[in-house]
Amino acid sequence: MLSPELEHYCFTHTSPEPEHLQTLVQLSDEHMEYSKKISGRLVGRTLKLLVQLLSPNSILEIGTFTGYSALSMAEGMPPGGTITCLESSPKAVEFARKFIQETAYKDVIQIIQGHAIDTILEADGPFDLVFIDADKRNYQNYYNLVFPKVRVGGLIVIDNVLWDGKVLSPQDDSDWGVVRLNNQIVSDSRVENVLLGIRDGLNIVRKLMDGPQPHTAHQNNSA
Repeated sequence: MLSPELEHYCFTHTSPEPEHLQTLVQLSDEHMEYSKKISGRLVGRTLKLLVQLLSPNSILEIGTFTGYSALSMAEGMPPGGTITCLESSPKAVEFARKFIQETAYKDVIQIIQGHAIDTILEADGPFDLVFIDADKRNYQNYYNLVFPKVRVGGLIVIDNVLWDGKVLSPQDDSDWGVVRLNNQIVSDSRVENVLLGIRDGLNIVRKLMDGPQPHTAHQNNSA
């Protein structure tokens, strides 16, 4: 939620993405609706850095669109690592598969088409990292479904957790979907997290233990 000038300053003072991702952004703008859904340089470079630090063998991505975030994470993967991507839009899946096939990461990234509520159940864990950037109304459902599939010590990273500032005054189902998940995470003793104001908000969650979420007095069940 920075001013455009400060966000541009952050953008220009962050390592640039490689040429193939710059091309992907351009092609997405030309051929896809809602091209602003792309994670962009600040989130993409953050994801790459997290992957390099974590050195995961297996990543799950919920919401792939044209493949920018998946390709960003693939840059940081160790040899033999895999990324499983879940995307519901047939047009986005076709676009992403075609583009990824022309990159050095075609054997790293697998895209599964379908509604994530269903395809999450088919995804084999354990995962070292999960990136969630899909339908905001189902953010809590996605988080709760993947939590048992994430290894202890692994990360769950959620994008758009400030939701253009609507978390301060939620109105519709998408707004409340983000608010409820943010409230759940900060009340959950099984994890530790930091909610960063990167672009539209990035919640980085580290899993500390398995088990069902304990009820706490701090959890906002009315949200």
